[in-house]
Amino acid sequence: MSDDLAQAIAGELGGSSVAQAASLPAVPTSAVAVLGELVGSAAATASPVALPPVGRLSASRPGAGRTTVAVLGDEGVAAATAGHLALLGFDVRWSSPRAAALAPYAAGVELVGLGTGHPAIVGSIDACVAGRDLVLVCAHATEHAAYGAFLSPVLADGQVVVLMPGRTGGALELREVLRAHCCRARVVVAETETAVYTPAGRGPGRVEILVEKESFRAAALPAADNATLQAVLAGLYPQVTIAENVLDTSLNNVGGVVHPAAMLLSSRVTEESAAGQPRVYYVDQVNRTVADLVMEPLDAERVAVGRALGLRTVLTFREWSLACFHHARGSIRETVASNPSYLGFAAPKDLLALGFVDDEVPNSLVPLAELGRLVGVATPMTDALIDLASAMLGVDFRRTGRTLERLGLGGLAPAALLDHVNLARPRAPVPVAP
Repeated sequence: MSDDLAQAIAGELGGSSVAQAASLPAVPTSAVAVLGELVGSAAATASPVALPPVGRLSASRPGAGRTTVAVLGDEGVAAATAGHLALLGFDVRWSSPRAAALAPYAAGVELVGLGTGHPAIVGSIDACVAGRDLVLVCAHATEHAAYGAFLSPVLADGQVVVLMPGRTGGALELREVLRAHCCRARVVVAETETAVYTPAGRGPGRVEILVEKESFRAAALPAADNATLQAVLAGLYPQVTIAENVLDTSLNNVGGVVHPAAMLLSSRVTEESAAGQPRVYYVDQVNRTVADLVMEPLDAERVAVGRALGLRTVLTFREWSLACFHHARGSIRETVASNPSYLGFAAPKDLLALGFVDDEVPNSLVPLAELGRLVGVATPMTDALIDLASAMLGVDFRRTGRTLERLGLGGLAPAALLDHVNLARPRAPVPVAP
């Protein structure tokens, strides 16, 4: 970690006070009770760091009216991205292979409290992407390979393709898919470590953006393309920080820490939510036992693997939360349960909702365990969750997930990984004689 970042985190965790409580939206009683417990707890090792007033969502962006954007995907993050960028004045096209999923947005994306954005909904992915400066793939990681296949014949030289987010190894997998499909275009392939927005559906055609992250990290593959990535992406999101490389963004992906364990081990909350009881995911589902006994060691394994890989910056979950939300407490449990940005995030009603298990296990935990074995770092908690999810769902996630071979890393020695992601170019496709 850089000295400046370390000093900033240390300074912030020293303790600011909670502010703006009166301006927060109403939340379920269970959330209020836990927040009261946490704020009043003498055992907390750090005071909460309050979020600044929400202003970034309406802030102007230097790329508006200049950068043309294609958004691919149909989940909440895609709707928030397409709607918000259109509202800010960007020329946005939006498409998905599931055309019916975009039908509720035919009259625009109503962003609760902000207005309505009007991206152009395009039925053809080819037409959506053609001529666009930037292609944002806002879909579950289980769909990244499919989107790579769709994009292979239509991408053109100079376009920038960003997985938002990439989870762990997204850009590596996408580049391998493009190569396997003989994509001849010279494009910038990149990923972010996290989704820029935390959205919540509020009915047909309506999305509430609970927060646009105060900071997030992105990297290109290879890292030699980072300057090009920054020049384009900062026009949409000035808060972007360009990471060292895609191993950096992949190992600073914290989704695998806070999503699968709570879904698998706190299933009672999922059942209660399905029955209509108001439950908040980061308060009720991320309970203290799961957070302390599973998520904390899981986070430690992720950090250990990243450091063994030789990455300069590997953030703990609390450090990541401070960077993204300007909010952290003394533990993972206290950090997520007291984050104002999470209070409107209802607990899922289904074990497979939001991809917290079937997406995160194969695309966050499996590659983490594989990288751990490569660099000699034990990952017993990561392995246990992979095995539990595989047994519960009847899927061999170790086989179907992002293996080193699938990421184009098979056979590489640990010392060669950084050179691979920093400098390596994919092999050019072999031309076929007419």
